[in-house]
Amino acid sequence: MNGVDAGFGGVRINSTDETVVKRPIFDDVSSLLAHEGSAILIDKIISCGESDLVALVEHKKKSLYSDAQGNVPIWVGLEYMAQTIGAFAGVVSRQNNEPIRIGLLLGVRQYLALASQFTKNSPVEIKIEEIFRDETNLAMFGCEIRDCNDGHVMASAQIKAILSSNIDEIPGEIKG
Repeated sequence: MNGVDAGFGGVRINSTDETVVKRPIFDDVSSLLAHEGSAILIDKIISCGESDLVALVEHKKKSLYSDAQGNVPIWVGLEYMAQTIGAFAGVVSRQNNEPIRIGLLLGVRQYLALASQFTKNSPVEIKIEEIFRDETNLAMFGCEIRDCNDGHVMASAQIKAILSSNIDEIPGEIKG
């Protein structure tokens, strides 16, 4: 996984400080996703290349999945990855003056969780990189989530997804 300006070393956030060292390129990710309100879990887009994107989740506010202390279970990382892939597709759609399209997560390989939770006020970077895409818009992404404070990997996976403006356009063998 390479080619992203911010990388995992480029964005460092002090969880007790409100400042982000590198300015996000999208503060409002709602314009990139087919989600609304509290269903949006990623906070900002830090960098985007031709085949990759880095998003930020700050864990400062209560989410649909946070517990009473504000911590989020590590399995929610899968949704962070999926929304980061969606944001990547949203950036591409905006660049092509197209509407935001429906994306479907079709499968996950090797979700490796190296922590038990995401801790309140401890930001993480979610990096996705497109590994391949075929003519039907079926794509595979490599994904990693890293702690912004110390850079260690908290979770990783490969995700297969498809993007379509119409669910009926998805090939029958994929729909089931």
